[in-house]
Amino acid sequence: MLQKLHPLLICALLIALGVVNTFAYAPYQYSFMPLLTLPVLALSIWQAQSPKQAAWFGWSYGVGWFGLGVSWVHVSIATFGGMPLVFSLGIMAALVAYLALFPALAAWLAAFWLKHRDCLSCRIYLGMGYRAKTFVPGYSLVFHGYPWDTLKQQVI
Repeated sequence: MLQKLHPLLICALLIALGVVNTFAYAPYQYSFMPLLTLPVLALSIWQAQSPKQAAWFGWSYGVGWFGLGVSWVHVSIATFGGMPLVFSLGIMAALVAYLALFPALAAWLAAFWLKHRDCLSCRIYLGMGYRAKTFVPGYSLVFHGYPWDTLKQQVI
């Protein structure tokens, strides 16, 4: 299905699906959203031409997901921190780009293993990659204690 689409169009679709995935969290609580969006991400990873392309697909999904998911941080920085709008938006763009690296890494790993192994191990490694994606930001030295906007909150 996705094979006939241009990769940039797939990236745009995944950004939109990442935005839709944000509605799984408060205040909306449509917890079924990841069940609709993640299969499209997995399908795009499976049909990617290379692990690099799969990483771009994962990064695009992450940009949409975190772009809307952490938008409240901009309000905190600009309103309560008093930072000028240009700097606040720059900080937010850097934060979103950084956080989108984790789904990109999970997608790259899954595509790499898919290329070298069977489909069952790809599904296992995609799950492990997403588990690492939810673990690393919360325990990294840069963003220690990043507890919001994770899929594990929706599963539990």
